[in-house]
Amino acid sequence: MALQPVGGGGGAGGGTYTVLYQKPDILIQGVNNVVDAVTVTVQENTYGIVFSFTRSRLSWEGGAVQAAASFFSGNIQALAAYQHVQGIAYTQDTNSSGNLIDQLQITVGTDDGTQEAAFVWPLETIDQQGVYAEVDRVYAQVEAVATST
Repeated sequence: MALQPVGGGGGAGGGTYTVLYQKPDILIQGVNNVVDAVTVTVQENTYGIVFSFTRSRLSWEGGAVQAAASFFSGNIQALAAYQHVQGIAYTQDTNSSGNLIDQLQITVGTDDGTQEAAFVWPLETIDQQGVYAEVDRVYAQVEAVATST
């Protein structure tokens, strides 16, 4: 029961996306360092996964938002196509410093959809191989539990 493309997919290359909206925001970049920012909500076009990220207004005005949207979309599409990934949803949480961070909740499970588990992964590091290792680790755990007696 792997993730299925929506509406026939989103086009020929990786990283296809649609910006749904942008809103003014603030970005905390450290203790006593707050900058004007823009939070952008994007839908990647292959699987229909909606996510958000925040960038400083200076990088937003410089075009970095389009690069980030394409980067995140391409990596989300690759992860969605990976074996045993059943679902991906956007979420937010606070890190150990109390700052709000963007994350993906990734659901891993058996092909028949009867066994599954989920974990969260920071959106900013979605391009790292560790996320695929975590999918494999969680899947192995799901399988071990499902076949234990």
